[in-house]
Amino acid sequence: MKQATNLYEQIYSFYKNLIYRGVIRKDEYLPSVREVALARKINPNTVVKAYSLLINDGLITSINKKGYLVIYSNEDKKQQYLNQTINKLKLEGYTKQELIETILEEYKDD
Repeated sequence: MKQATNLYEQIYSFYKNLIYRGVIRKDEYLPSVREVALARKINPNTVVKAYSLLINDGLITSINKKGYLVIYSNEDKKQQYLNQTINKLKLEGYTKQELIETILEEYKDD
């Protein structure tokens, strides 16, 4: 990791990358604050600050007495995008049948 950025930003970027890449998946816990602090020989408050950024990004949540749980999922994001797209098409006047027929046509060779 680059030394030019703050240590908490390095930790934040490291775990953000692991979550986005699916290395750490939804419903898995991040290493404890204490575990990360001991491994890196840093103040636990630095880890808490990094984890707080991940919480603000909607990637993790704090579970009292359990740790930090990953709540982000690429699959959730894909489903959310699909739902938004369908809702836009409905607002533009496309019927359910038109959408179904178009989808079936697009996937006929698969």
